[in-house]
Amino acid sequence: MNDVKYIASLDIGAKLTKLAVWVEKTPEGQGEQVFYEILPSKGIFENAVSNKTELKQNIEQMLRSVEAKIGFPVKEVYVSYAGKDRMIDYTAETLCKTYEEGSSDTVVSEKDLRQVEADTRNCKLEKDEMIYDKEPVAYLADGHPITGLHVNTYAHKFACQYNIFAAKEKEVQKLERGLQEANLRVKNLICSMRTTHRFFLTEETLPYGTAVINIGASRIQLGVFLDGHLRHYKTFAGGGDVLTLQLKNALGYAPERAEQIKRNEIDINMTLPLTEEVPASLFCEGDDLPSPLLVVWAEIVERCKEINEQLKEWGVSNLIRNGNGIILTGGGFAFQNIATYIEALFACMGTPVRVIKPVKTDYPLVACTAESAGYDPSILVPTLSMLAFARKKGDFSRYSAPAPVEEALPTSEPEQPQPQDMMQEDTPVEEEPQSGISRFYRNLRDRLNAMMGDTSFDD
Repeated sequence: MNDVKYIASLDIGAKLTKLAVWVEKTPEGQGEQVFYEILPSKGIFENAVSNKTELKQNIEQMLRSVEAKIGFPVKEVYVSYAGKDRMIDYTAETLCKTYEEGSSDTVVSEKDLRQVEADTRNCKLEKDEMIYDKEPVAYLADGHPITGLHVNTYAHKFACQYNIFAAKEKEVQKLERGLQEANLRVKNLICSMRTTHRFFLTEETLPYGTAVINIGASRIQLGVFLDGHLRHYKTFAGGGDVLTLQLKNALGYAPERAEQIKRNEIDINMTLPLTEEVPASLFCEGDDLPSPLLVVWAEIVERCKEINEQLKEWGVSNLIRNGNGIILTGGGFAFQNIATYIEALFACMGTPVRVIKPVKTDYPLVACTAESAGYDPSILVPTLSMLAFARKKGDFSRYSAPAPVEEALPTSEPEQPQPQDMMQEDTPVEEEPQSGISRFYRNLRDRLNAMMGDTSFDD
């Protein structure tokens, strides 16, 4: 059997669904590559699963495209949850009961690790919520952080600080059922925000303050990373669909045309005023229709203002300014020069930061269809960050390819008998002449056999 090592990640958004599969070796024998497929989302409404059958069919279509390229079936996948969720800070703790050999001092044991993990079930949730993801942030021995190996650390009390991610139980269950019906096992259901920074930051820059702004179709995620871990997380209403609707209403375009204008014709440039307040006079000059840029500009300013105020409320503005800055991702505000404008806008609001670009991947990205190749690869960040997260953990999936069947050697046909052989077979074998004594004993044996049965009487 030949084992194929792979990692698959699936990001289901309100607008687009992205599937990416990293393979250690391609069917042609080439090195590491990531094959991806992007399709408009189906079965999703307002960031929740509305029709699991449509979701299943959409994922099956994506799998067929990817599997045709990689040459084997994908059976398990990392999934990023794109619904309405929240993060809870929770500390689980236990008293250590294991004593060091020959001492009265207690130490952290494997049982203690399992105990604090199990204790996360006691986290207080809202009605109809469930825990769908969690990550350990810090381990503590008697209140002091532990670095390195936790087991056998001297401690009376052992604790772990967790980030716990909760969402509506029914939404998560519908998502999982839709994937199961597509014959996909959910290896891990993940809040994509907690892995995003790994796609942008190197190991050297991970510890420094970083804000991640992920702008999707119908929501904006804001996360702040300190010491390599997600410390603050919040979602806001808004995103690319809001801008599309504004363009449709202001300019009278069909939704498809408004979406096309938003993606291809809006160029954010530095001629726009750098102010938190959008002057109404910009929209009231004459009877001409406003430019698409001015239609969406006010929304962009409002969202940036809201994010800046949240960073100040968390008290992390200086940590981000002196750290890595802002990671801007997602397709919601995917305009030309948007990063440069947001840098200037935040500086105007008193938080000068820089918008950083992603680190290049160590392997090529291969679109499985022409439609996928037409999208900006930056929208793959959640899927690619999950791949980076799984590779860091060494959590690979494997497909055991059947060994090639060896061709059977041709069997030789039986030899035809030669004429002389046939003559020999047909010729009766003459018996050797027997002596009189031999005939006497043979006749005697035959008579005894007839009277008494077989006597095994030998010649």
